[in-house]
Amino acid sequence: MQVIQPIQMHLATLVPALFLGLIGGLLAALFARLNTFICKRRTLLLAKIDNRLLQRLVRILETILIVASFSI
Repeated sequence: MQVIQPIQMHLATLVPALFLGLIGGLLAALFARLNTFICKRRTLLLAKIDNRLLQRLVRILETILIVASFSI
């Protein structure tokens, strides 16, 4: 036994979905660009530090700073 019922779709329900998809895509593109920029700057900054121990310390402190900022 098959039940076939057409799905009622109105234009009013399509517009918010398109809007949310557009905003989500733009925010994802912004996040990707910002993340790439930050990673390049971080790599350049760490390359300027000659001391390996200091480089490791900076990486550890960076991680602690990020965790602390998101836990507040």
